[in-house]
Amino acid sequence: YDRRGHRIITKLKQKDFALVTRPV
Repeated sequence: YDRRGHRIITKLKQKDFALVTRPV
């Protein structure tokens, strides 16, 4: 289990979530 990889994935998920919830 790679913690660094998990951290990067979490960042990407947060980024995608922000884009999805951003009002157009």
